[in-house]
Parts: sequence; structure tokens; C-alpha cells
Amino acid sequence: MTASRILLFSTLFAMLMLVSWGATAQEADSERQMVLEEVIVTATKRETSLQDTSESISVFSERLIEDIGAQDFSGLVDHIAGVEYRTDTQGIGNVSIRGVASLSSVGGSPGAAVGYYLDELPLTMAGMFPDIQSFDIERVEVLRGPQGTLYGEGSMAGTIRLISAKPDPNAFSGKVDLTYSNTDGGGNNGMANAVLNLPLIKDTLALRVAGFYSDMSGYVDAINWVDGSLLQKNSNTVDTKGGRISLAWTPNDDLSVTGSVLLSYSETGDFNTGNTEYQHATSTLNYFDDDLEAFNLTIDYSLPFADLVSSTSYFDRETNASLDQGDLVDIVNEIFEPTGISVDAVFTPRDVDSESFSQEIRLVSTGDGPWQWTTGVFYKQQDFRDFFTGAANPSIPEELVVALSTFFTTNFPPFITTPMTETTVILNEGTYDQIAAFGEVSYDFNDEFRLLVGGRLFREDRDSTSAAGGLFTFLQGLFATGEGFLPSSITSKGSSTVFNPKVTLTYNVNDDSMMYGTVSQGFRSGGQNDFQALIPGAVTDYDPETLTNYEIGYKSAWLENRLVLNVAAFYQDWKDLQAIVLEGPGGVFESQDNVGDAHTMGIDVELNYLPPIEGLVLSLSGTLLEAETDEDFLLPDEFGGGQQIVPSGTRIPDVAEKQLSLSGQYNFPVTNNIDGFARLSYSYSGDSTVNLTRPDLTTPSYSIANARIGIEAANWQLSFFVDNLTDEFITLRASTFEQPFVGNVWALGRPRTYGVNLRAFF
Repeated sequence: MTASRILLFSTLFAMLMLVSWGATAQEADSERQMVLEEVIVTATKRETSLQDTSESISVFSERLIEDIGAQDFSGLVDHIAGVEYRTDTQGIGNVSIRGVASLSSVGGSPGAAVGYYLDELPLTMAGMFPDIQSFDIERVEVLRGPQGTLYGEGSMAGTIRLISAKPDPNAFSGKVDLTYSNTDGGGNNGMANAVLNLPLIKDTLALRVAGFYSDMSGYVDAINWVDGSLLQKNSNTVDTKGGRISLAWTPNDDLSVTGSVLLSYSETGDFNTGNTEYQHATSTLNYFDDDLEAFNLTIDYSLPFADLVSSTSYFDRETNASLDQGDLVDIVNEIFEPTGISVDAVFTPRDVDSESFSQEIRLVSTGDGPWQWTTGVFYKQQDFRDFFTGAANPSIPEELVVALSTFFTTNFPPFITTPMTETTVILNEGTYDQIAAFGEVSYDFNDEFRLLVGGRLFREDRDSTSAAGGLFTFLQGLFATGEGFLPSSITSKGSSTVFNPKVTLTYNVNDDSMMYGTVSQGFRSGGQNDFQALIPGAVTDYDPETLTNYEIGYKSAWLENRLVLNVAAFYQDWKDLQAIVLEGPGGVFESQDNVGDAHTMGIDVELNYLPPIEGLVLSLSGTLLEAETDEDFLLPDEFGGGQQIVPSGTRIPDVAEKQLSLSGQYNFPVTNNIDGFARLSYSYSGDSTVNLTRPDLTTPSYSIANARIGIEAANWQLSFFVDNLTDEFITLRASTFEQPFVGNVWALGRPRTYGVNLRAFF
């Protein structure tokens, strides 16, 4: 999007604001003026008004999610100040908040920078962000800044919470949501969602069942890496299905018990990467299957002085993927040339399984006194298994692989019971135990001043084992040790003990505005380098990252609560960044370590305005951000050629320094029983760098405009929409390598998509 377009959208928005304010001054009948509704959040583990909560929080209600047309969290990102999500396929990637994300991570292991929750259920996984469907979600809360006190490890940059709609024991109800659309250059898309609320025992027991299904067409063509022929047109398809089931039992006013199940299964075709012609090169088609099953039991019991909450959770996420390694075709053919074998594709099948059990018990004070407090304990055990192999097409004969591996190594690792045709077999598995005690206490000195002090003491123990075998692993060991013969398995242990403090001072300026100052901390877990024997100079383990946030915020309501303006300025001191510091010969294995310090600083702004032009709502959010390193350090160059100096002042990758989101929605009557609505939104994200060692390589800025118009009655709604209205070429992340036949590629957003949506309520 050019600067002229940015200026045009901003000017139009400003003109609407000025006209609306002018109408406000002339409005005589104040009783006709609507007000913005109070928003209730549970970000602090208790119900509070958004405007009275001394944190920077963005909230999306169920109606707003529907108005935007978001199907999952990725559809909301462009409307949230300070939040970015850059990924080349669904279910994989990192969310960054205020410029902080995981610079390096092993997918599925601990060590995430942003926490992710469905109700009380933690779904946080490093490098693997599940795109949970937003259908039948009551609201989404995005907490900016470290949430180390109440949410612990994994919330160093912030926390995202999806709050689902709860079973209602007093009313039978349901909803059906159907969408059909078409993507330019791609194909047809279909989505079908439904929910049913069943009261089983009036006032006491209710069941709520929601199901969702989507079939999204691809829009990127896969080109053969070897000869440039077309492998598959529109290869990056995504099919998702699943549902949520919740059963709520409230036998009396003091006790409630809710059990819930989340099931989500997705099949993703090739990656969303391509050149300006929406093409990328690959020797074989990638795929990514993602199965997530999660369970939670929450018990809430009211004591005379506090609410006692117990949350028991379990989730199992299994991913099965095939990752193309077309750049190794020539190397494999060179190795096997003496045998007369030639392959045209090299790929890596990879299975990741992460199981997690967690238990939290907390007490939340009740009453109206000046003292309020929250305290609790938390335990989590996560088992992680990463199993991948090296394979080729056509397959290398089993007899040859077994013979060579037996000759050069001790055959395959002990976890393989039968010979395999893959030339490499690698397993990494571990167990991570976490235990924490946390608490916050606040005191109201008077109607104006409140002081909150909190802390969380966290302990984690890590135990992991890795094993590798096969011909290529032998060659890797030969380069690393000069001998080639490596241990069949490697075991490593590590632990971390961290204390996260928090102090917040709140000043209520008047009934409509408040100011707060916060100092808070969060951290990202440390870890092990399980294959350090294959990487000369690699360390065994590395320490946690820590982040200290210094923030001043201002929340206010104006014009008789028809305009809400929230602003937060922050400086974040980021210590002991984790990054890939060494690579094995050929770049096959990587070693992580703590490399140095960085900082992020900036300002977030959110504004919602309900002018006296009846039915019109205007919204604005934006961020100005600086995210840079604070000292020099060495990192391996992704282009090869050894290590490079990363100087102080280098931009943190995948972070835009400027973000802007504008939207306007107008609701109007059509008949006595039918209303109409029209919505236009625009978002802009500035350019970003891709790699610390190549700060000159940048991802261009991009902007997206969406439009939606429709009619609705008491029990139905029909709307027409166009996403990416101007068919912007959306570049989410640049690649560091050129591909044969297609050149430079980027992680790409979806081209212009237009469609129709029908909702029915009963």
C-alpha cells in the first residue's frame, strides 16, 4: 500500500471523526445519544471492568468477531495494537507482542514467548500456534506485556485468552453459520459451523455442543525444484474440522462444575510461500496434519471470604508433516552416484507429539474492602517427542541403506525394531516438570490510589534424550568429531528457578479516567541442545530469557461515555536472548544459546467512538515501536560463510515499527423488522527485517482493506464480504534464499476473497 493510500484512509477517518464531533456539539436531545457498553474482562482472574483494569488489554466480543468476519485468531491480528502473527502455514509460527517473540524454538517444546489459553486451558507451545476456531467464542482478550505473575512461563511478551460461550441451563438455543467464498487465482472456499445449547435440568445442568468445518482453497502453485514443471496448482489447501463440548453443573449458588472438551483436526497442503506470481519451488509437496485434543475440568466454590477455583487440564497435540529438502537433491545424488542411484526429491517426514497435564488451584478474595488478593499454586508436566527421518523419491533400496548404515554405524538406534529405508533416523524426546506459587495483593488507600504487589516463584526441571542413526548421521558425526561413530543416545538434564515480581500503582483521575504505572517481569524457559555431540563447540544447555516491562498507561472515557481512549507507553528490557548460535556441518543440526540483550519501546493507542450519528461506530488502534539489540554478538549467517557480527542497534526480526488499524461500521433500519449494516476496515503494517545477520533483507510493508455489508433480523443475518479488497500482494515474511525457476519467495497472505455468509439463530 502506497503512502498516498495510507493518507487517504487516515484522512477519511479523521474527517468522519471531525464531522461526528461537530454533530455532538449541536446535538440537543442527549437522551437519544447512545453510549459505549461497559466491557467486563477476567484477565486478572476476577471479573473487572476493562476501563478499571490497570493493564493494556484489547477485547473482542462475540458480536465484534462476527462483524469482522474472523474465523480464528489470525483474522483478528490486524485489528490489535502491537500484535503480529507471521507464518507460512496454519498452526506453525510465533505471535509477537510489542516486538517480543521466540527468536528460536523447537516446535512443540516449552519456551514460548506468548501464552495462549482457551478458558482455563493452557495451549501454549513454542513455535506451534494452534488456530482454534473463533466460532461460539464469547470474547477474546489480548494482554500486552509480561504476565509472569498470574500466567507464568510462556507469557513473557503477553497472553491471549479465548473465552468460550458457557452452557445455559435456562434456555434452549442454537446457531448455524454458513459461508461460501472464492479466492482470486485460487478456488472456492466453504465453512459450516453450528452450536446447540441444551438445558438438561432447569437452573442446574446444561450441555453445549459446537461443531466447525472449513475447506479453504489454495492459491500458490508448486513448481518442480528439479525441472520447473508444475507439480500441483493451488497446492496450499487447508481443511479443518472439530468441535467443543461443555457440560455445566450448578447444584447451588456456591458451587459450579464445568467440564469441557476441545477437538480440532486440520490437514494443510503446501506452504503459503510464493513469488509475485504465487509460485514456489519444491521437489515434493509439503503437508502438515495437526490433531489437537484437549480436556478441562473447572470447579468453582464460593467460600465466605474467597472463591476457590480448581482447574485440571490435559491436552495432546500430534502433528505429522513432510518438509521438502529439494536443495539436497544434488548432494544425495553425488553420494549415491557410485551405486547408480539417482533421486529427484528429498524430504523429511516429521512427527511431533506433545502431551501436557496441568493443575491450578487458586483463591480469589471477595468482598468490597480495600484489600483484594489472589493466590494459588500451579503444576504442569509436559512430555515431548520429535521423530523425523530423511527420505528420498524414488526410495533408496532398503538393502543398500541397511548395509551402509551397518557398515559405518551400529545400525539404527535402539528405538528402531525393524530396518527402514530412510537414510537418517532421529528421535528427540523429553519431560518438563513445572511447579509455581503465585499471588497478588492490592490495597485501596482511598478512592484515588491503589497499590498492587505480586510475584510468582517458578521451578522447572527438564530431562531429555536424543538418538540418531543412519548413513547421513554418520557423515554428520564424521565432520563433527573426525570419527563418525557417535553414541546411540544422548541424555541431558537442566533446571530453572525464576521469580517474577510485579508492582502497579493506579491513580483514578476522576470517574471517567485513570492512570497507572507498572513494573512487571516475565520469562521464557531455558533448554537443552540434545545433539551437541554433532555440533563442534555447542553447549549442553542454556538459560531462560527474561523481560522487565516499565509501563505507563492512561484510560479514559469522554463525551458522556461515547468515546473511549486508551494509551500505553512502555520500555521493555529483554535479557539473555535465546538464538541459534552454531550450526552443524551442512546446517543439518543447530545449537541454541543466550547471546545478549535487547529492548523494545513504544506506544499503543486504542480509540472507540460512538458519535451521535445514530448507528455509526468508529475505531482506531495503532502502535509505534522500536525493537533493537543492545550489544554486539556473533551468529551464524543463514547464507553460509561462518559467523557474522550482529552489532548493537540491529532491528529485531519480524517486527514492524508502525502499525495502524481503522474501521467504521454503520447500522441502519431497512424495515420495521429488518436492519442493515455496512463495515469498512483498513490495516497497515510497516516493513520488517528477516534475520539478525542480514538486517538489509526486509519484508515490505503491507496493508489490507476489508468490506462487509448485509441485513439482519431477530433470528437471521445475511452478509456479503470482500477481504483484501484491493487485492494487495501481502508479504508476511521474506525468504533468505532464492529458489530455482521462481526466484525470491515470501510467506504470503490470501489474495482478494469475496463471499456470502448466512447466520440463523433459534
